[in-house]
Amino acid sequence: MRDDIGKLPLSKKAKRYARMTSRDLGSNWSKKVDLYQDMVADVTNQSKEGFPNRDQGGPVAHAFGEAIVLALLGEALYGDTGAYRFVTNCVSSTYELISALVDSGKQVSKVEFFRNVPLREIFESGIGYIYYWTPAQCRMAGVAYEEVKDNGLKMWNDWAIGYYKGVYDGHPCYYFDHSAIEYIFVKAA
Repeated sequence: MRDDIGKLPLSKKAKRYARMTSRDLGSNWSKKVDLYQDMVADVTNQSKEGFPNRDQGGPVAHAFGEAIVLALLGEALYGDTGAYRFVTNCVSSTYELISALVDSGKQVSKVEFFRNVPLREIFESGIGYIYYWTPAQCRMAGVAYEEVKDNGLKMWNDWAIGYYKGVYDGHPCYYFDHSAIEYIFVKAA
């Protein structure tokens, strides 16, 4: 179970569903399917009847529906609306600028970081290519899925990354550190 569900931009029904485990429900899968349909209807602003458990081809697999919702949530989280653009990393900058950045830095959540920094900018920094991304996320970033489909680790799950907000060269920025290298994204003018 995820430990950052409360910070995600989800409705109460979606958060409740995300916290459910098989142990909570036992073998009552109909209850979980019902909770899932409530959550999908709430997240997509549609009626629950719009998500039947059957279609013309017969029963719809529960995991298929979950993949659709995860894709929807991924688009909301890794959207292309962020105002921050990749400018440099600490290796290509100066000691003075990086020291001032780190001194001004305040840790932020992954959700806040990815709301402000578009996914295409993560790839622009070069680091995005070492992680696995879904086909929908690759489309948003303008990257071929084949380039990342065999990577195992997801950036979201990498415990070795810290996300921060600070000031770089007098400009507000977000940055993350990966293997003691800061990747800096400055607000676009």
